Amino acid sequence: LAGNSRYNPQGPVPALTQAVVVGIAVDLNERKIWFASDGHWDSDPTFGPDEFLAGLALYPAVSLRGRAAFHFGPSLQHPPSAELGVFGPWPGAAEGALRVDVPHIGNSETLSIYKEVQVHGEVSLKRHVQRLVASRKYLDMPKTQRSWAIQVKGSGKCDGTYRRAGAHCDFPLYRNSTAGSSATIFFDSEAMVWRMSTTSDLSNAFCFAPAQEGCAEPPRRGWRLPDDEQGVMSAGIIRAALAGLKIQSEIVQQVLAPLTNCSATGDNEEVVYRVHGEATLEEQWKMLGDGVSATADETWDSAISEVQKRMLKEAGLPDEAMVVETRHPYEATRHTWRKEVRCEGAAGLAVYFCSRSCTLDCRARLRIYIGGLRRGEAGVGARVEVSATRDGGKVWGTVVDRDHNGGIWRVLLDRRAPPEPAEATKEASEADWPHLGDEVSALFASGAGNWYDAVIAEVKGDGTFLVDWSDGDSRDRTKTREQIRRRGASEVGAQRVLEDMERYASVPSSDADCFCVCMEDPKPVNVLYSKSKGVIDEQGYVSSTVGDEIASFVLDRSCPLSPFAIGCFSGRGPAQEQGVATGWFLDLVATVHGPSGGKVKEVLKGIGGSDSTATKAIIDAAFNNIEETHSRLNGTFRTLSEITLVFTTSSSPSNVSLLPEARAVYGASSKVGDEIRALGFAEGKILVQGFTTKGPAHQAGVRSGWALDVGRTLALNKTLTDFPAAEAIQSEPSVMLKLIGVTLAFFQPDPTPKLRFLGMGTAGLSRWGSFALPGDAAEFEFSTDGDGTSTNTEQRWGIWALVLPLSVPAASSGDASGCTDEVTVIVEKAEGMTLGTNLDSSNRSSLFIKTMTAGLLEDWNKENPDKMVRVCDFIVQVGCIRDDVDKMLQLLGGSGTITLVVKRSPKPTCAKGHELRRMPGSFCCGICNQYTCEAAGCTECCFPLCVPCFSRPRESLPPVLPDLDAFERRYTETTQRAKGNRERPEVERESWDEQRLRALCARHGWDFEWMTEEGERRRRARERQGTWTLPRSPTSPTALAAAAAALTELAPAPAVAADHPDGAVPTPRETPRGEDLPPTAAGASAIAPLPV
Repeated sequence: LAGNSRYNPQGPVPALTQAVVVGIAVDLNERKIWFASDGHWDSDPTFGPDEFLAGLALYPAVSLRGRAAFHFGPSLQHPPSAELGVFGPWPGAAEGALRVDVPHIGNSETLSIYKEVQVHGEVSLKRHVQRLVASRKYLDMPKTQRSWAIQVKGSGKCDGTYRRAGAHCDFPLYRNSTAGSSATIFFDSEAMVWRMSTTSDLSNAFCFAPAQEGCAEPPRRGWRLPDDEQGVMSAGIIRAALAGLKIQSEIVQQVLAPLTNCSATGDNEEVVYRVHGEATLEEQWKMLGDGVSATADETWDSAISEVQKRMLKEAGLPDEAMVVETRHPYEATRHTWRKEVRCEGAAGLAVYFCSRSCTLDCRARLRIYIGGLRRGEAGVGARVEVSATRDGGKVWGTVVDRDHNGGIWRVLLDRRAPPEPAEATKEASEADWPHLGDEVSALFASGAGNWYDAVIAEVKGDGTFLVDWSDGDSRDRTKTREQIRRRGASEVGAQRVLEDMERYASVPSSDADCFCVCMEDPKPVNVLYSKSKGVIDEQGYVSSTVGDEIASFVLDRSCPLSPFAIGCFSGRGPAQEQGVATGWFLDLVATVHGPSGGKVKEVLKGIGGSDSTATKAIIDAAFNNIEETHSRLNGTFRTLSEITLVFTTSSSPSNVSLLPEARAVYGASSKVGDEIRALGFAEGKILVQGFTTKGPAHQAGVRSGWALDVGRTLALNKTLTDFPAAEAIQSEPSVMLKLIGVTLAFFQPDPTPKLRFLGMGTAGLSRWGSFALPGDAAEFEFSTDGDGTSTNTEQRWGIWALVLPLSVPAASSGDASGCTDEVTVIVEKAEGMTLGTNLDSSNRSSLFIKTMTAGLLEDWNKENPDKMVRVCDFIVQVGCIRDDVDKMLQLLGGSGTITLVVKRSPKPTCAKGHELRRMPGSFCCGICNQYTCEAAGCTECCFPLCVPCFSRPRESLPPVLPDLDAFERRYTETTQRAKGNRERPEVERESWDEQRLRALCARHGWDFEWMTEEGERRRRARERQGTWTLPRSPTSPTALAAAAAALTELAPAPAVAADHPDGAVPTPRETPRGEDLPPTAAGASAIAPLPV
């Protein structure tokens, strides 16, 4: 690990089987460096003053093949021991983990991979390279030292690296070097073509390419795949897809005739090929002309979706069933995709992964999110926040109408109800509240909007209060009266009403309902009235004043945010030329703040008796005296010229914001239970557990997993004498289903999407398996950093998940009601086989399962889903041995029939069985090995878990199909056959030579030349003349690293320490992907700023 002192670079390269944290401690004064592996520090320095010379500049760098990250402290997972001294963080280093991903040195498939990575000076070849100056060793290399291997990409079945394995027809014969593959490339002298075969049988060729004259190697391009490898499906399905586009059957027949044939499988089924001989679907599609609404690709993809739906239906699965999957294998390039899964009205979702699901490593992962607000679902009854124009504040309201096509929201604004007589007395008593020792709810972090329980610890003389938080937090304890309320008031308090905005509060008449109209994409229009820009009417008159075009402005006091609109036009003008129509709002605030604000303020000056000349005061006076303002707009204002007015179709300058609330109004004959299937308790809330039909709640955006807001519901129905009391609702939520003609209030417990599952790494039911999700919707997100090569297809197979609706709600996190306390596991262990577990024996009475990989226990889980063994379970007995971990481990190391007794944990624990609690700080998860800032764990045993691992369900679902894996294979094969391979095979030499180097330069637009001494001298002279050095910012990562290096040269510096944890969190940087240089040439061609 410490350079050449640890292994022979000429020998076999050692490979790590698990993540290792390498610690480095540097004493700059004593010139000593210590190393550590997983916290085991060397007692003696690896490098001393003899190797660490005085004045030597240091910078953090690593050269490796694999994954790592730099972490410079101050919080290190394994800090140096006290015996070594006191160490601080590296001077000027960035915080957090800095990723270093180098899966394949000299990789020709990824452009951002480098042989050596310097934390402060990464080089992007795609952005910084202009020419490739290659070492002449690639030109002068003797043939005996060249690699004659070739690489195949884009062929599908035959992808991989091929090495010469003999000769055929006096030409080289190549065999795939991937384990388990016998694919072959050979020359056919009769047809004068090169062929690829998926097996060693040369009579069964897969694809071919014409030979190049005078060349004894396979051609790079021009390979032709078989027709059935480029997409084929049942003729009936593709004809139905074309019929759905309203294309006549005769034309459909003409388009598909050249592509139709009988299936090659021997069942005489009529099929349609995407490519058949010289005919292609794209060429045939041109016969349809421009009148077709879909392209050839879109139609073919829709037919593939129909094929998949039929397979699910034939398997007996419900109509809502769907499959979420990656490509198999997924691409070895950086990419991310998201897919929303929804089963309308379902109480929950069941997710089943096939046993082949896997990713290359922890940097390719699948996340599943639940909860969150979805804009497309909000309708009548949804609660929103509306921003008033400019500096007018915000107000809440309820959607009363929404036009999804036109993007129009009509919102009923919240107003403060006048206090009732009894409430007036209550308000008087509230003036003296709270008192010392009162239990209250207080707003934490000021305007963050989160209320928590607290107790009044002190009543201060300035009118503020000091609170003690119930959870013991010592922050943000001083509160104003507005930041304190009675406990339980959260359900009916904390809302923004129109009366809170003084400017608009006086616009409406008394307590009448007020509305606003908001557009999904508001676009104001600035209109200039000027003689030079005026519109000439039929009589030759130029409209130069506002009144020449606008006959009147109308006032609507029920729309206080935008009370003025165009009533009618008197003639043509610039507003109509820009699309403004009758009913458009005059944005008075924006007009006053616009380029003609001075003229508008002159019109409004003195309104309401105000003598202020301040812009805000004039606008406030205009809205507080709305009738007088209306009169002036239709008077003096219409005579103005050389003025710019702002018109809009929206009462708000921005989109409405969704609130995590909704109101469902049931009519006099509508019963709640006719829409909502069930209400039940979960996690202390009354949750919606499915829908029977779509009604007011569903229209408002309420879905399974939303909670009933009891407090608001009682407030909204206080005039109903027979409405159930809060205690009755809490004790029996189903009483609400019997109510008729009521208004219910709901809220979303998780307004932001919540990560519920994180899957990555090798295949196995302990990592993937099956589980249930609450609610009727979830978002699947797959991401990979692009590491990997074209040969590791099995490790990059990807994920395949079957998602089904549940009629009953999913169990809450950590619920293991189906678990028995202990299960007996019997496995047959042959020589060389393993259980596939990482065991912890620290409690000395049982074996704690920390992690699981492929092995005997994974096989057991697959065959016994009702008796699954999971991470955080305990092996309490092996054979007849209990309470003796040494003997138990000895028996597990043997072979033959092994009987285990496993105690299953209903919730994750540490090795000593301690309950896991929230842990502040950053940690490396004990299961998935990912760094997390939000962990649950045991500080005593140092066993933290990230949220996804902690909340992962402990029990699997019952099987949905007799053999899910068999169905997955049929589904995948049928889908792959229908999609086909739309890439073109390419053959490249594995080694770098002039041909490949020039092809690389042609692809990226680089200049190319061979490196010569004279050429380098001229080039450096030109660069000195044509470049200069800019001063670097002292806060830039490059400057900080350079400053850190300079410390060793200029002055003594304190000792430093750093961790290098493998598998840490990803770097926030994004680097482009493409094609890399050969290792030697890269160093000669990368022109980028590096530390001095």
